[in-house]
Amino acid sequence: MYFSSTLLIREALILLNRLASNPQYSTPVFRILTNSRDVASLTLDVANRLSRKGKWLWQSDKLTRQIRESEIVDLARVFKKRVFTFLGESLS
Repeated sequence: MYFSSTLLIREALILLNRLASNPQYSTPVFRILTNSRDVASLTLDVANRLSRKGKWLWQSDKLTRQIRESEIVDLARVFKKRVFTFLGESLS
């Protein structure tokens, strides 16, 4: 179960980052993710929590799992940066 949820989170972050980096889709995606207060709060919470390295790496000794978790942290950091960049631009 843990492995499949890790892969799902990884794939979701890859999709979100691809959408967020595409000039055609980034603005609509971020508008949806920040349109309501609840969804914006959830988006920021997920981006903040998943981008913390220590939370993931201590849970396993297996190298493969550590690599996957490290990828999630890296993907979450990129997504977090994109979210905060969008929020900064939309507030200006």
